[in-house]
Amino acid sequence: LVAAMPSSDLPTLRIIKADQLPASCFEPVDPQAREQALAMIEDVKANKEDGLLKHAWRLGDLPSGDRKYTVTRDELRAAFEAAEPSLQGLLERVAARVRTFAEAQRASITTVSTEIEGGAAGQQVVPVSSAGCYAPGGRYPLPSSVIMTAVT
Repeated sequence: LVAAMPSSDLPTLRIIKADQLPASCFEPVDPQAREQALAMIEDVKANKEDGLLKHAWRLGDLPSGDRKYTVTRDELRAAFEAAEPSLQGLLERVAARVRTFAEAQRASITTVSTEIEGGAAGQQVVPVSSAGCYAPGGRYPLPSSVIMTAVT
């Protein structure tokens, strides 16, 4: 049996102001990691595809000198068909589960608008003609990220 705790022993929440929070609460990303990421982004902005490839080679996401970083639908199909049947089944089951949730989630998101002081605010749900999908590779390949991005 568990005895009820007297209310005087329960922890209480206190109200604090922003200036009472430690600096670490405002910087969720390590400053050095942020600096490195921003340098990479600026390099890609400035050097376009060459900048992208330079970092993909450096980080091991592409073999050095390989300039192919996109995959066609036919290449995806061929890779799927070359996989072991057990892996194909697993991927199909995971995709079906993700699709079921995504459809329910999408049904809950609707176009809405409301009048507010000074105007109106809202959101509009519209289809897009194309979208990209990042496939994490390298040291930590994550097929689940591809499935959740591509299926939804």
